[in-house]
Amino acid sequence: FSGIYSGSRYDGNWPLDDDYSNFRSELWLSTDRAFKAAVESMARKRASMNNSNASAESLPDFSKVAPVVSIGKVVRPKVDDQEWTARTSRLAAVFNSTKEVLSSAVELQLIQGPTTLMNSEGTAVRYNDDMYWVYAKAEGQAPDGMLLHDAVSIQSLELDKFPNEAEMRKSFAEVAENVRALVHAPMGEGYSGPVLLEPRAAAQLLAQLVGDNLRVPRRPMSDPGRNVPFAPSELENRLNARVLPDSFDVTDDPTQSTFNGKPLAGFYPFDIEGVPPRPVNVVEKGVLKSFLTTRQPINGFPVSNGHARLPGSYGTFAASIGNLFVKSSETTP
Repeated sequence: FSGIYSGSRYDGNWPLDDDYSNFRSELWLSTDRAFKAAVESMARKRASMNNSNASAESLPDFSKVAPVVSIGKVVRPKVDDQEWTARTSRLAAVFNSTKEVLSSAVELQLIQGPTTLMNSEGTAVRYNDDMYWVYAKAEGQAPDGMLLHDAVSIQSLELDKFPNEAEMRKSFAEVAENVRALVHAPMGEGYSGPVLLEPRAAAQLLAQLVGDNLRVPRRPMSDPGRNVPFAPSELENRLNARVLPDSFDVTDDPTQSTFNGKPLAGFYPFDIEGVPPRPVNVVEKGVLKSFLTTRQPINGFPVSNGHARLPGSYGTFAASIGNLFVKSSETTP
């Protein structure tokens, strides 16, 4: 129900003037509105539960977890703003040598800052939550007018493990070459049948078809006859059913920081609810065995396995994959 009913109370704007009396008045009114709107929302929720079959739902709204205390040392590597600005300009110039690239863009984000979370249950955690990210895209146009594009995204959780400039130039050059090749490629013919996916595309496909459906949001309750937007998981009713070939095993393990010597951007020490993540075997021999969960219980999964990573709908948090490992016992070079 959170977010559906805003209540009928005062909804003012935070003052811009440096005036104590205005701040005090607005703070009091905002607090008053939040409390009374919550009371109205709770009253509507209880009425809906009494007037529908929702009262049969025995799941609690929130699950208990063991408190965690982990105050890590915060380290902030020094960032040379001028050097990174110059490096970004040099990388963007890679596209200038490919005449088929009509437009391009490079975005750089260097985000540093610890995350600190404390709650009334006794959890107190602080940890580095840095993200270093470069995104580049290029666009061309085929002779028949079709717009064609390609892009590359490079992330790292640590500055010293960020790819060097030479490696990034190589990735940018591949994007430019892909656009050039697409511009000169003939129109593809219609086709219906099996396909082979290149490694990057295969990973993205599995992340969307499998990874995005491993979170099962709770259906929000509403007044009878009042529909609310809701996007269920396509795997919600497939537990213990086959969802992949029986040679496939899938595990999500955010506790792994490296794989084959390469750093993994899906590593995190705590989710946004302060829960340490656990490895979850989601698919065993092609059969769906588990889901990724938060502190909002779902049928069959009353506790969190530390995968609350995104803002969810109606005031909740949404589960998301960290490092999704897909293995097959039947492979072909």
